[in-house]
Amino acid sequence: MTLSCHLSSPWSTHSCKILHTDPYFGTTEDGLNTSLQGTQWFVVPMAIGTTNRGTARPIIAWWDAFTTLDSKVGGLLLRPYLEQLNAPEGPCPFEPVTTRMRMTTTIKNQNISAPPCWIGVDVSKTELQIHAGRKSVKLPEQVVYGKAGLNTITRLLLKLERPHVVFEASGGYDLALLEKLQASGIACSRVNPRHVRNYAKAKGLLAKTDKIDAMLLADYGATMRPAITPEADPALANLAALIAYRRHLVEALSQERMQMEHPKPPCILVMIKSRIKALESQIQKLDESIASHVSGEPSLNRAVTALSAVKGVGSLSAAALLAAMPELGTINRNQAAALAGVAPFNRDSGSLRGTRRIHGGRPEVRQALYMAAVSASRHNEILRVAYQTMLNRGKPKKVALVALMRKLLICLNSIMAKILRESNAPILSPC
Repeated sequence: MTLSCHLSSPWSTHSCKILHTDPYFGTTEDGLNTSLQGTQWFVVPMAIGTTNRGTARPIIAWWDAFTTLDSKVGGLLLRPYLEQLNAPEGPCPFEPVTTRMRMTTTIKNQNISAPPCWIGVDVSKTELQIHAGRKSVKLPEQVVYGKAGLNTITRLLLKLERPHVVFEASGGYDLALLEKLQASGIACSRVNPRHVRNYAKAKGLLAKTDKIDAMLLADYGATMRPAITPEADPALANLAALIAYRRHLVEALSQERMQMEHPKPPCILVMIKSRIKALESQIQKLDESIASHVSGEPSLNRAVTALSAVKGVGSLSAAALLAAMPELGTINRNQAAALAGVAPFNRDSGSLRGTRRIHGGRPEVRQALYMAAVSASRHNEILRVAYQTMLNRGKPKKVALVALMRKLLICLNSIMAKILRESNAPILSPC
């Protein structure tokens, strides 16, 4: 059903169309579809005419026409509010619109489905706290975090219309939930806990419990609408696990070596030396496993070979960079620098010009870039000159080295982007 109306005023003539929308039969005009309950009426402005004074003056109308109708009564409550821009005589600040230059507001034919049902899940070691954003959705508040609990919550979520689960990254405890939801085809977003906590502070919410966190996650999803977390590439996930455990062994080796700097009883020294020897052997085996894994995957091998062609970047550093930053080559230089945490951010206010400082980012990426930048500052002809130039200008060595890390990352990002363009397909899927 379409109802046309024509409004006149001393200033202009305004036409509009009223679209009748029924939840069972859809919209009868312009293909709009809605899931709102009850019959709805939408008013779409159709034209803006000229004034009777010869000067184009736009008329702005607000229509409070979202009124539920009773199909039995069939009445219509339409309350138009018309506001005129009573500007003085003279040229109109907007583009003149004549009666022959009619502007039509159109709605593209598209299927606008129901909004997602946001589900907040607070992950702990032993249980999952669940909260549904809609009151009509009934879900258990808690389930035991295990195979049975995941099967239960997955079965209930599959019965809902467009469920979207939001949960925080929880140091690895969230991986089982993420894999189960992705395997079941349920949309889910693993979000940064810092963003959620800042969102809570912005709302003035200081209390923190599992129940509050689940409610907050559902509200965060409905407000911020985080992107769906894509499935991780298996080859890249295995590489990331190998790199992470190697980093753990390197840190343990460093701690054991520091124990040798102080006097110890002979029996303890024997155990420390034995542990150091074992850790060195395990690290060597992991290096061989990483090299074997990379060579066995054509996509990884091609990417690591291209990145390690830059002087200062070894194959291990390239593999660690790809594992920690799979977005490499798919983002621009500014995004890459910010994601790695090597982008200087402004600290200005009024006439104050504060010192630019880096902030945030992924520490694993900076660890991989740091050693590569140290090596490049000595052996890479281009980056060595840039490093010395910054030192000659009075930059501190650490500041110059971070700037070199940023230059190196931008170079590697452009190399990866070139490889992606030549292959016409992504080499890696982001985690």
